[in-house]
Amino acid sequence: MLIRRNACKDGIAWAQALPEDTSVYNAWRKCPRGDWLLWIANTFKFNKRQIIYAACKCARLSLPYAMEGDFRPQQCLEVVEAWHIGEASINDVLASYNTACEACKDANKASVDSSYYSAASACATAVANVVYATAYATHAAPSAAYVSGYAAWVSSDGDPEEDEEAVMAECARIVRKEIPWRDLKIILQSVYVVR
Repeated sequence: MLIRRNACKDGIAWAQALPEDTSVYNAWRKCPRGDWLLWIANTFKFNKRQIIYAACKCARLSLPYAMEGDFRPQQCLEVVEAWHIGEASINDVLASYNTACEACKDANKASVDSSYYSAASACATAVANVVYATAYATHAAPSAAYVSGYAAWVSSDGDPEEDEEAVMAECARIVRKEIPWRDLKIILQSVYVVR
C-alpha cells in the first residue's frame, strides 16, 4: 500500500519492520512520526480541514523559536485555525501566506549570523507551509506533511536526534488526536480491506 502510494523510504522501511500480523490500526497507533501520519491522511483524501488543523497544532510546537518579538508566525496560524472553524475566508488565508513568507525572509536574512535565527527561519517556514497547504488544496500533501518535520528540526536544543524523535512523537500524538482512527478507517475501507 505504501510503496504504491510513493511513501518515503524511511516510512516504508519502518512499516516493513513491523511484525507481519500488524493491523493497519496498530500501525497507525504505533507510527512514531506525525509527518508520516499527515501524509497518510492526505494521500487517502481525508478531510482537508482536519489535516490542516492537525498540521497547525504540529507547527505550533515551533513557535517558541520565532524571532524575538515577531508574532507573525503565530498570527498566521491563528488565521488558518479561524479558517478551519469558518471564521476566516480563503482570502484571509492568502493574505496570511504573504505575511508568513515575509517572516521567512526576515528570519533567513538574520540566520546568516546565528543558529537561533536558523531555527526562527524553520519556524516561519513551517507556518508558511501550513498556510500554503490551506490556500492551495492541490499542494496540501507535501506542505502539510512537512510541517511536523520542521517543528521537530527547530525544537532540537540538546541531542538533535533525541529531541527530534520526541517532537515527532508529540506530532504523531497530535495527529492521532485530530484525525481519529474511526474516521480515517472509513476512508481506508473504501480502498483496502482494513483490519
